[in-house]
Amino acid sequence: METFTIRDLRERTGELVRGAEAGKLSLVTKHGVGVFVALPFDEDMLRSGVRVALAVKLFDEEVISLGKAVKLAGVSQKRIDQSPWCVENPTGTLRSR
Repeated sequence: METFTIRDLRERTGELVRGAEAGKLSLVTKHGVGVFVALPFDEDMLRSGVRVALAVKLFDEEVISLGKAVKLAGVSQKRIDQSPWCVENPTGTLRSR
């Protein structure tokens, strides 16, 4: 997950947008403190719900553990496993699409 400062928003807006179009999350900070997370807005996110989509994406990027992802999503691990955002990779672990 890339981090942008408030100043970066003026100078690197295109980079933030291109990252979102590529499916990447970005954290925007002010004085070193997180203000908001920019995430891709697509059909999968709408179907899954923002909380599940964000939890799966953060888990996939190894920002949070599976337990924390389940807690953030507010659903069971089974619900996250069945999310359209998730697929199983060859090692049997979850990753986002």
